[in-house]
Amino acid sequence: YPKACPLAEGVGKTVREAGRAFKESDCSTQMFSIVQKIYLEVASSTELFSCSLLDEDDVAAASTTLHDGLADTSTFTAAGFFLGADVVSGTTYKGGKSAYSRSMLGLGYPLYGRTDSTSSDLSTTETTDAYMDMFFDQFLEDFYGHFGYSATDSPMTKEYVIGKVKLYFASRILANEELNNLVNTDLTLALGSIIFTFLYLAYHTESIFVAAVSIWQVCMSLLLAMFVYRIVFNITYFRQLHILLVFVILGIGADNVFVFSDAWKEHAAVSARDPNKKNDEKNLADRIAFAWHHSMSAVFNTTLTTAVAFGASITSPIMPIMTLGYYGALLVICNYALLVSFTPCVFAVHETYNKWTTCPNVFGFCCKRKTTETSPVEPDAENPTSKDSSPSVNDDEHTSKILRKYILPTLSKKPVAVIGVLILVAWGVTNFFFAAQLSSPKETLKMFGDDHMVTLATNLASDGYAAGAGSDYATMKLSFGLSGINRDVEPYVDSWKPHEFYGVPVYDSSFDLTTADAQTFLRNICDELAEKKCTEEACQPYGTLVMPGDGTMSCFINDFYTWTGGVVYEGDEFLQKLEEFRAETTPSATEVGESTWKKSIGFVGGKLHFVIIEAQLTLKAGEADSIKEPVKDLLDAWVDAKVAAAPGGMKSIIHTVPDEWSFLITTKSVLTGMFTGFAICFPVVFVVLLCATGNIRVSFMAVIAIIFVVGNVLGYCWMAGWSLGITESIAAIIVIGLAVDYVIHLGHMYLEAGVRENISERDLRWKYSMRMMGGTVVAGAITTLGAGLVMQFCQIQFFKQMSTLIIMTIVYSIIYAMIAFMGTLLLIGPEGDQGDIGKFMMALYRRIRGQAKVRTVQC
Repeated sequence: YPKACPLAEGVGKTVREAGRAFKESDCSTQMFSIVQKIYLEVASSTELFSCSLLDEDDVAAASTTLHDGLADTSTFTAAGFFLGADVVSGTTYKGGKSAYSRSMLGLGYPLYGRTDSTSSDLSTTETTDAYMDMFFDQFLEDFYGHFGYSATDSPMTKEYVIGKVKLYFASRILANEELNNLVNTDLTLALGSIIFTFLYLAYHTESIFVAAVSIWQVCMSLLLAMFVYRIVFNITYFRQLHILLVFVILGIGADNVFVFSDAWKEHAAVSARDPNKKNDEKNLADRIAFAWHHSMSAVFNTTLTTAVAFGASITSPIMPIMTLGYYGALLVICNYALLVSFTPCVFAVHETYNKWTTCPNVFGFCCKRKTTETSPVEPDAENPTSKDSSPSVNDDEHTSKILRKYILPTLSKKPVAVIGVLILVAWGVTNFFFAAQLSSPKETLKMFGDDHMVTLATNLASDGYAAGAGSDYATMKLSFGLSGINRDVEPYVDSWKPHEFYGVPVYDSSFDLTTADAQTFLRNICDELAEKKCTEEACQPYGTLVMPGDGTMSCFINDFYTWTGGVVYEGDEFLQKLEEFRAETTPSATEVGESTWKKSIGFVGGKLHFVIIEAQLTLKAGEADSIKEPVKDLLDAWVDAKVAAAPGGMKSIIHTVPDEWSFLITTKSVLTGMFTGFAICFPVVFVVLLCATGNIRVSFMAVIAIIFVVGNVLGYCWMAGWSLGITESIAAIIVIGLAVDYVIHLGHMYLEAGVRENISERDLRWKYSMRMMGGTVVAGAITTLGAGLVMQFCQIQFFKQMSTLIIMTIVYSIIYAMIAFMGTLLLIGPEGDQGDIGKFMMALYRRIRGQAKVRTVQC
């Protein structure tokens, strides 16, 4: 590509100091270009730059020479970079010709659109990014145009074929750009979720006005939560992950409106049967008070438990997940605040001006439906004093009619309840077993689909070639003299922008490399590390920890002794010689480390504070946690042994593999946070349920149902072939927040039957709860399910996976709430004041007080 080339060593500094423009002579060869390799082997650089066709026999001879390199261990890695894994078994050449080859091209200089090269051009990140954007925009336009595509054709999902050759390409910069584009595109699907929720709200409430204002209310809760999040809590971190909560809050917000709407309808049904009730302002005020009183306690309970579920993520050490917990909890609370203060006014306006706010007939699917006045159920012949006078307030011609005529009569039969509970318990136990099989991911988090160019090219580069380039493998840094990092110094670490300032290094004051023993110890470290055996999967097919061959380890002490001719220096003389060596020489390693010793030999303020050894591992960069964790464990044990055997001034040894270890620790922390969240959520949910229902039996049954929902969702993850990764860990906490709503509503109404209607029998309480709240929870499930289904159209796999987990959560939640939980209440639910915690505490208090009196009399 004529507008870009890799710069030769040191050219960038020379150009800046001279203040001149880049020239063609500043470019170096593309070391990892298969085309350039063959051209320079059989032709000349002139023919290379003119792109003239080569003789077919010459190309075949160059190919044979390249394949022969696989048979020699000293050239295997160099040849294996260009040739596919289809002709090798481990590090053994099987013969034949590979069907694959590749190039890795350096792009970026001279930057497209740049007119000069003064130091001010690239003095800030903003100007550098601007030049890079211009360059890659032009590059992609030319590249896609060469194959007849444009940026609007989703070019990363197309095939690129030249004759009989299929082309795959990838770049970290292109992948990041593609990810940002797809994320922004996917998030526009939130509009589809909003439209679906609006339509169903209009259908259920019979009012476009109520539906529109309810959607506005959800949107306002997003802004209100953002205000508290940014201004009150001063949290500045907000990414696309947080916008995912739009899909969740739509379902939660709609469910809250349904609860209030059905309480509103209940009062209307009661008033219709009372000839003394008039449709006047007093009756409207009574109706508002009735709906508010009968709905807000139930909504408060679900809000509190959902907020706690999100809030459990606040304990996570991973900042993005912690902030997700903050925003999720605030979002739920703000939505509740708007509901209790604003929704009653909306329904009052609708009732007063229903001529203008009711669905017009043009919307046939949501127009005002004919309501059926339902008389109270006749008292049970065997229990004439029992009451089941609940009106059917959910006169939805589809949802409630199906429930009343088909589902409820079936579920009300005790044999059906027994069978349903047993089947769901057995299925839940099976899924608990499946969930126990979940392990850490065997591959990295996948953001693109299987047919996306980034995925295809990355998979091929990772597993399709006999060997990788230096950049394909992880680099380990072994530091001596550093004891930690001090983050408690100005300008201080910003918790929401930790990348801007990491802190300052803390040097070990006892570090001393000036003795012969310390230098011998360091040389032995280098020699031992180069030969260290490794039997882990990540180290194969080489069988060593460090990549074999020259140039894969940068060990300054060996180069230093070569420079001194083997002469050993100690004390101040050693430090003097080491400073000279640092200034006059460059590292001999070509595959790893920096081009100078400045970062490896740490003279700070004229004093040697630290030294670093770098080595290219046989561990490939970006491997799954389950593959790289054994390598980290191996290094941990090895370093611990070296610390124990080190001389006094060499005890501070730290090993790190940038990106790899940090991502490994991040994943493990996410999993730890998930289990911590469970430990917080379930007890708190139980306490909230106990306070809300005042009944220990109902609370216990509800928590068991929620646990089964979580177990079933995690079991599905195993059946789908997923692992216990970041996505699943985040979703597991959200699952609790979503799963708790339906059992709380149904359980609360089961007990309300005794309070409102003085119903004590469990079967009549069951009917009351299902009649009064069955349609509501089904409507809430439909809206959340619809919002989640829209996410199935996302292109980013993370979003699609989250959508699947939300859908499975809702499906299992409604099934276990309606069948398992309510079936258990039908069979062994409390009657009368059974399980009433208030009565139990009062009896306990009286008993304790009575025993105290007895003891007093005896004294």
